[in-house]
Amino acid sequence: MMILKKIQLTNFRCFKQISVDLHPHLNVFVGENGQGKTAILDGIAVGLGAVLTHLPNVKGISFRSNDRWQELPTISGGTILTPTQTTALNQAPYVRVRLESTDGITWDRTEKRDRSKQTQQQIPPDKKLNELHHFLEHIINDIQAGLPTNLPVMVHYGTDRAGRSSLSASQQSYFNKTFNRFKALEEAMKPNSRVDFMLEGFAFQEDIERREKEDRGDFEYRQPLLESVRQAIYQIIPYCTDIRTTISPLRLRVTLEPIKSQPNLLFLDQLSDGYRAMLALVTDLAFRMAHANPHLENPLQAEAIVLIDEVDLHLHPQWQQTVLPDLLQTFEKTQFIVTTHSPQVLTTVEEPECIHGLVWEKGLVHMKQPNSCYGAESSRLLKDILGVEPRPQQTKMALMLKKYFQLIEQDKGQEQGALDIRAQLEKWSRGDEMKLVKADMEIRRRKVFGA
Repeated sequence: MMILKKIQLTNFRCFKQISVDLHPHLNVFVGENGQGKTAILDGIAVGLGAVLTHLPNVKGISFRSNDRWQELPTISGGTILTPTQTTALNQAPYVRVRLESTDGITWDRTEKRDRSKQTQQQIPPDKKLNELHHFLEHIINDIQAGLPTNLPVMVHYGTDRAGRSSLSASQQSYFNKTFNRFKALEEAMKPNSRVDFMLEGFAFQEDIERREKEDRGDFEYRQPLLESVRQAIYQIIPYCTDIRTTISPLRLRVTLEPIKSQPNLLFLDQLSDGYRAMLALVTDLAFRMAHANPHLENPLQAEAIVLIDEVDLHLHPQWQQTVLPDLLQTFEKTQFIVTTHSPQVLTTVEEPECIHGLVWEKGLVHMKQPNSCYGAESSRLLKDILGVEPRPQQTKMALMLKKYFQLIEQDKGQEQGALDIRAQLEKWSRGDEMKLVKADMEIRRRKVFGA
């Protein structure tokens, strides 16, 4: 069972040490920019890269040169040098990612700073990859023997997942390719656009479907693998009623039928950023799952681990309120690990244990979980979880409202200074500000009952 239970990052980017217990179905990381949300996804991707590397003819990913944690050096007396005093940085002796699955398989990947004896002495014992490789060997052997064994799917989607939608002629070689099951994980841990892989696979399956229609004499025939991909798209992408590829150049074309509007035939590169990003993600994920486990009646129900950075990317708030429920319903056995800045996304998370808030204090990070979030008003989650006031506090309107209420609390709410402020607030809000209604109620209360 390839579902993650726990992750540990040591000396990885901004984290000297962090350990997170994961929910088996959904994990949502939140925090300000630069707090480490993307770093966590990238760290998990490095750990999962060991899975891909062990599969036949599949390349995984490993550490990059800038993944190792670093700090400014100190001099005698413990004084920390500033960036203006030195350009040298102290790098940690090693960087490590450790993952643990729900069935007890633990593995880690470690990269040393150098091969010196001093560095080696600073590195604690590791688990290595033995348990993982033993687990994978059974799957590999069964698949190569033609047995109906499930192949776990794992994919990483970064913020540049929309990508381009056409291929050059030299890349249109899908008719000559062999799409074995392991190919479903090709480049799966690279977070940026992989539209060409998805397009090639889609066109390949459409060609199979066309041939089957001719052989069967049944032009209503639907190729099961391709149909499962289509259904995933129709369930998640609003107004999408048809999707297919066109040749020369190879492109993805969709039909959108908005309510009270004429259907539109559009290519992937003609769609808005939100539509393009979601369509590319859902199509790529559904195709990989269907291709990895074609023996299943519904391959979308296979186990998978999916990393999505900024799951709300380019989406209208209304779509943000449905993106996670739709993904979870369509891919029921998938473990989603995502990041977001959107309270609209957070209000759809049923279990508060699924939310991991990154909070830094004195150079150390800890996780903060809300007491509740499901179905809550987004304004409350904006403040309670994301730490942001629903009203921008530095606008003239907000500052003047604050001053107005201070005058009311001093029983000066009907003096000329307060009345002038009130007039300006009325002008700005055009009579549509609930805070002013509350202000009137507070003034009347003070008249009757006093302070």
